[in-house]
Amino acid sequence: MNTSKCKIRQRSVSRIVSTTGRLLNGHFMLLADHLMLEVSPSDFQLEGAIAEGNVEVHMLGGGAGREYIVHASSAVFQSAQQRLVLNGWSGTRENGVSHPPTAYRREVILRTDGTFFHSAPEINTAAGAEVDSPSLQAA
Repeated sequence: MNTSKCKIRQRSVSRIVSTTGRLLNGHFMLLADHLMLEVSPSDFQLEGAIAEGNVEVHMLGGGAGREYIVHASSAVFQSAQQRLVLNGWSGTRENGVSHPPTAYRREVILRTDGTFFHSAPEINTAAGAEVDSPSLQAA
């Protein structure tokens, strides 16, 4: 068998780590009952994460006195896109005031690139239309 013409193509492989607790970076802290982390095997850098059960996302970097917490049933962190996609949104707490969801939302997308407090979250409604809103309750 002549193997001189064979090319070995290396494909990207990642590792999955299952845990409970929290995921913290410079822009948010995610708390959940169950976390699955996708990491690069070469340098153990976080590539993505899936959170299930009692998800709570604390957005960081708003300065003193600025609190923004989002509650959901599940979340997907997409590191390359710098965003969190929340499903089963069950309300928010902003500066100590809790706000239940006013209508069904299919998903809420939070930017995790440090611009959260300077731009509106994206909200996808049950009909699938994307809405930009200064607060999650207004859409």
